[in-house]
Amino acid sequence: MDNPRVLVGTTSKARHYLYSPFPQLLAFFQSHLERTDTVVACGLSLGDEGIRAYLAQWLSRGASRRLLIIDPNASDVKLRLLKHLDWQNHGRVDLIGRGIQDVSWQEVKDWLPA
Repeated sequence: MDNPRVLVGTTSKARHYLYSPFPQLLAFFQSHLERTDTVVACGLSLGDEGIRAYLAQWLSRGASRRLLIIDPNASDVKLRLLKHLDWQNHGRVDLIGRGIQDVSWQEVKDWLPA
């Protein structure tokens, strides 16, 4: 890629989603998100309003959908997300308040549906 682009340092990245390669990446994210009922997010601060909204919408469209957030600041991250969720969806967001390097695969497997 001649001009690599990275979206960092802002909480409102949606206007940047219009410029390549972000529309393609966002479409890929959305289509794959809709095909799963389980998301494990590691180190995701949910500072990006667009991603936060997509995850909230995704959770609200299926009673079996669950989100696990692994982050040292997981309680803050969960609070950001819960502002976008109906109360019925709150119980489907779990957290592990440690960095991924301090979480065992067994802990994640135990959380995953059977």
